[in-house]
Formats: sequence, C-alpha cells, structure tokens
Amino acid sequence: VNRIQKGGLKRLVVLDRWEIQPQRINYHDPIAEDYLLPEYYTVHGGRGQYIHSSHIIRVDGEELPRRLRAWNDTWGDSTLRKVLEDLKDVVGTKSGVASMVLEANVDTISRQGLGAELASGQENEILQRYQLAGQMKSLVNMMLLDGDSESLERNELSFSGLGEILDKFMVWISGASDIPMTRLFGQSAAGMNATGEGDLNNYYDSVRSMQEAQFTPDMERLDAVLVRSALGDYPDDIDWSWNPLYQESGTELAQQELAPAQAEDI
Repeated sequence: VNRIQKGGLKRLVVLDRWEIQPQRINYHDPIAEDYLLPEYYTVHGGRGQYIHSSHIIRVDGEELPRRLRAWNDTWGDSTLRKVLEDLKDVVGTKSGVASMVLEANVDTISRQGLGAELASGQENEILQRYQLAGQMKSLVNMMLLDGDSESLERNELSFSGLGEILDKFMVWISGASDIPMTRLFGQSAAGMNATGEGDLNNYYDSVRSMQEAQFTPDMERLDAVLVRSALGDYPDDIDWSWNPLYQESGTELAQQELAPAQAEDI
C-alpha cells in the first residue's frame, strides 16, 4: 500500500465467492498473514489472470473449523445458514396457522347411500349437487338439503395454544439470530415494567463486538488504500471510530453534563 499514489485507486469491485477462485494456498509459511489462505485469486471468465491477495479484502462470514474451511475452498460459512432452518420453521408455522384460520369452520354433510352412488358412477351429479348448494350458501347464506337423506354438521377448529406455539418459534429464531424480539419483530417487551432496554443493550454489545473484531480490520485495509489514493499519503493523525448504537435521550445527556458541572462548581 505504500506504493499507492494520489489517484491510484481506479475502481472497487465487489465479487461473490462463487465469482472468484482461490489459487496457491499458503501452507509453507506459518509466519505470514495469509497462512492457510490463498496467495492469488482468479476471476471466473478472466482467462486465468492471477490477482495477488494484497489486492483482495476478504469477508468470510461465519468462521469455520480448519478442516471444514479447507473443504469449503478456504471460505467461511454463510451468516444466514445458522438461522435458515429456524426461519423455515417459523414461516411454516405461520403458514399453517393462516391455513387453519381460513378453514375455521368445516361443514360436513352426511348423505345416505353416498358410497353406493359413488360406486355406480354418479360422482359428477353429486359434485354438481353440492357445488350448487355451496353457491346458494355464498349468495343468500342458506343451504337446502333433503330432509330424509341429508344432514349438515358444522365443525369448528380450536385455536387455543396456537399463539403460544408461534411465540415459542419467534423466541427460538431470535436466539438463533442473536437479535431480540423487540427489534426483529417490532414486538413490545412482555412482563410488568419491561422495556426491553436490557435486551437491546445486549444486542448492541454483540454488534459492537462484531464491528471491532470483524469489520474494523477490513475497514482499516480499505482506508489504507482510499486515503492514499485521495491524499497521496497516509497522515499520522487520521483516526476514526464507530458511531454509537444507543441513542441517548435528552434526560440522559443532561444527567451526564450535570456531574461535571457540579464538580467544577465545587
């Protein structure tokens, strides 16, 4: 990066892992930063042109054990894979509850001699008979039946406990994604005097640890190129920090300023 001059950066290209192929894994120099990582890369369709690893900023996603990483062509795992199965369960449960709501009331018609009629090939007439009855019910909320051979019974589905089951799945996916329900689903915190502030603080701490451990090294490598390309060199007094995740209220800011003011007054 020390050889980068002003205006040296021409373009920044984002590539998916399926668009770039690692080449020549470094197994021989354990002191190097790219140990067990590729020394070069090639872009699919790029006619085999080698790109040195110093020109690549890798974002690996979820960290894998060494053997799985080698099997995965040195890449990490998708950050969505850990919540994929739980997400499918939540979506499936929601769809199941929705379908039950649409069939909350099921009408059952008993018809004398129905089996014999079906066996004798009268299914078309039977279908037309009850399709017409269903249309009349939709139009005038009335169903006409033969008093001697037909009877109607309405069966209602019970929805007790479905809400608790769906809540459990929501809690499960919140734990898998490490995002509190108050933020993931926009749901208010449950319980007396519960504000959800503790859950949000834990979430902010988790995000801040990801910023410091995962994203800061990548951003610093990118800044080393951007600043030199913009200014021609990298000044010693350049520094940056992440914006705070928690937005303090006016009362909290006033309390923070009150203590120093009282100390100076004394």
